[in-house]
Amino acid sequence: MIDPVDKAVAELLSEPPEMSEAAYTAGLTRVQAASSGVVALAPARTISRRRFLPLAAAAAALAAAGTGVFVASRGGGEPAAPATFTDPVLGPDQRFYLRVEDQAVSIASKEVTEYWIPAVWDQDWHSHIQITPNGVPGGSDLIAPGGQFGDGGGTAGGTKVGPTEARRLVTVLPRDLDGLRRHFAAIPEPDRPILLTDVLAAPAPAELRAPLVQLLREQPGMRVTENTHSIDGRPATEFTYEHAASADPRDRASRTTTYLSPGDGRVIGSVHSLLNPDQVFTRVTYTYAVVNGIGTRP
Repeated sequence: MIDPVDKAVAELLSEPPEMSEAAYTAGLTRVQAASSGVVALAPARTISRRRFLPLAAAAAALAAAGTGVFVASRGGGEPAAPATFTDPVLGPDQRFYLRVEDQAVSIASKEVTEYWIPAVWDQDWHSHIQITPNGVPGGSDLIAPGGQFGDGGGTAGGTKVGPTEARRLVTVLPRDLDGLRRHFAAIPEPDRPILLTDVLAAPAPAELRAPLVQLLREQPGMRVTENTHSIDGRPATEFTYEHAASADPRDRASRTTTYLSPGDGRVIGSVHSLLNPDQVFTRVTYTYAVVNGIGTRP
């Protein structure tokens, strides 16, 4: 299936070149220099290696899109007042804990990644990755300053890449709704929800989550269901959008449902399904906590 983000990036470039790692590094340096030193605030997550360089190009395009014009269209959700979210304040030895369980239903594979994130985000992050049934026995442990894990373990469905594209976007995105509208105008309407939900799941910091959630509600075709539950039974707001099939037989119609916690705007789950016939492809759950030390679990 053709990745809709790949298509979105291709439409941004008249002749989309294959970006080399050297070119990407040079471009990222320029993007970070232009972002007034905003620090990334998100850990890595499982994504397809095929999406890594195209989404890097999208990050550069979004960083340069501050002068673009965006006319907001109402999506499936009713207008809501901008939310106010907060992040926990960590004590000296505490860590912000994130557990991501990614189930590739079609190949019966599961990857669980745990992160222990310090209060000072550019200090050492710790992660533990366990892949079943074909992973390293006992899992793999990684340590990296600022969550810069680089390439890690992967499954048949994707590769662990860090820092992720979403984290790169977190470093450059504005923290206000109008600024986000201008930046995301660089991405065609049908594909904006992909990047919006990726950045939210990074995880985005509180001051970025609030305008991102509002912008997600505005997306054309977005269906928003309040007062529902996530795939593991937690209270949630459900955001669902569909991608139509194209003339390419590999580009099948699909549906993505993302579940956000109503209280803090965090992504707590997602389901990606293929349509015609309806078939669940992946399920992902996200769990957050504050724990007393590295390696401690809630």
